Amino acid sequence: MASTLERLFGPTAPSSPHTRSGARDVQADRTEHRIVHGMITDAITAVVINAQAGLQLLRAQSPDLEKVRQTLNNIANDGKRAGDIVVRTRAHMKKVAAADDAADP
Repeated sequence: MASTLERLFGPTAPSSPHTRSGARDVQADRTEHRIVHGMITDAITAVVINAQAGLQLLRAQSPDLEKVRQTLNNIANDGKRAGDIVVRTRAHMKKVAAADDAADP
């Protein structure tokens, strides 16, 4: 059975230190959820750090506009990465909820 991370992110998903055999392992699910939470937090933190760096670059007497452009591009990419993680997580949660509803007698 594929882990939550593998279902969300495919074969390139970060690996979980836990494996499953048969019934769902609640501890493994918790670990996977912590990993996903960490991925979202990392992406949002990168946005904030890059925004602060961009502001610092603009404060210079002669701002290097190419560095500012690269920083803004990094902000856009990190924001998109965070959004993609949230979208995939929500889609997965909807599938799990639907499967749980279908499994209930």
